[in-house]
Amino acid sequence: MTPTTNLFELIKTLSKSDKRKFKLMLSEKAFSDKKNIALLFTYIQKQKEYNEAKLKEHFKHYTFINQLTSTKYYLYNQILKSLSRSAETKTVEGKIISILNCIPYISQNKLYQQSISLLEKAQKLAKDNELFVLLYEAYSIEEKTLYYLKNDENTLNRLKELLILKSDCLGKMQNQSLYQNHRTQLFAIIKKERFFNNSSSFIKLEKEFLNTAKNYPPLSANAIYNKHYCFGLIYFFRGQFQKSYLEYQSLLNYIEQKPILKTDTYKTNFLNAAQNCIVSATYIPLYDDFVQSLIAQLDTTYKGNEEYLLLILRLKLGLFIVNNKFDDAVKSIEKLAGLNTLLAKAEPHIYVDVVFSSMQAYLWAKNYKKAIKHLQLIINYKQDITPHYIYIVSRLIEILIHIELGNTDLIESLQRSCKRFLENEKEKYALEIAILNVIHVFDVNGDLQNKNSLYLELSKLTSKKSFSSEVSNMKLYFNFKKWLTQVNL
Repeated sequence: MTPTTNLFELIKTLSKSDKRKFKLMLSEKAFSDKKNIALLFTYIQKQKEYNEAKLKEHFKHYTFINQLTSTKYYLYNQILKSLSRSAETKTVEGKIISILNCIPYISQNKLYQQSISLLEKAQKLAKDNELFVLLYEAYSIEEKTLYYLKNDENTLNRLKELLILKSDCLGKMQNQSLYQNHRTQLFAIIKKERFFNNSSSFIKLEKEFLNTAKNYPPLSANAIYNKHYCFGLIYFFRGQFQKSYLEYQSLLNYIEQKPILKTDTYKTNFLNAAQNCIVSATYIPLYDDFVQSLIAQLDTTYKGNEEYLLLILRLKLGLFIVNNKFDDAVKSIEKLAGLNTLLAKAEPHIYVDVVFSSMQAYLWAKNYKKAIKHLQLIINYKQDITPHYIYIVSRLIEILIHIELGNTDLIESLQRSCKRFLENEKEKYALEIAILNVIHVFDVNGDLQNKNSLYLELSKLTSKKSFSSEVSNMKLYFNFKKWLTQVNL
């Protein structure tokens, strides 16, 4: 562990509640060196960026500064200890682990029957919540505890039963892990590529998953969840959006029947299924009562939860844009407080999706100045943009917006730069280059002010059969043909 980086990052992720609980732990009498630890914690908490030189200067008269590295390690571990205490009361896993951690002490004091009673409680919690790793551990500890009890018929029968239970537990654990692994691998490919493009990796994973689904049926609610989730991912990746939508709709109904799935530790089972259902609906497109109800549920369930506010905004923007509800899309963006702060913390693919969708919302609403502002965030984004086509289409949209704004003096350089970029790409972008060529002709003839004629020529271009597949691909990210119509209304 790098104490500097890890400690600073850990402190910055703490909620107000986490900080309060940590400070309460510090107030305990048995806690050693609590004053210096509290001072160090408070100082690092206030820093926007970690600066060790300033920290050393601030604490130069304190003796602990001579052992700063070990002090930071100590503070880091105490924060983890505080978080662990909190988890014991918040999560089922925490409660089970807390029970299991007590068993050695109780057994050492020969309170074996109490150990058995506590283990039965832990086993029930683990079984009810399909926590098979912890269930297996609880069974194993019971085996060890039974060694010290009277070797009667009941004990021997229980030992035989435990052998069967552990074997069954291992089978369910492996089965659950298998479906979870398929889901994670499939999602990793879709997160990177978004749609099917003859990916050999995807074809291989799809084959492996279908073999699992056929020969190793799911043995738990979580495994069933992941099976449906995987089918939904596969349908989506292959562009079968109606099938994907129905698969996730079925999964959401299944979640309602299984409280264990809705009360998972991270509260993401419902969120993940709901967002995939809505994304599929966006590509159909569909805006029925079920989708509207789902959006309302998400707003209510995750109200005030910063971690998921961007995800929900991303879903709303997609739905509103494809259903021509541009004013609603803009209102959703401007209603969300602290959007820039949330974006600064967002994962790259979430950042790109939200910014790109926001750009489209303003573009369709004909607020070109705000559209270009968001577009520049995409074009100047320093990290890799996935899917890559979002960057390609953003370069084209940049030119179109400047035409709308009347900034014709920029068009030649933008067109030339974009064309040079496309020609150096590994993929062939015939449609995009053809669009640039049409714009270039109008620019050379000094006729860019005659936008109606330009858009008519671009409409003819996108109607050619030779470009039908390219137009279809573009539509997945930006409906160019629709824009050519809407912009003249």
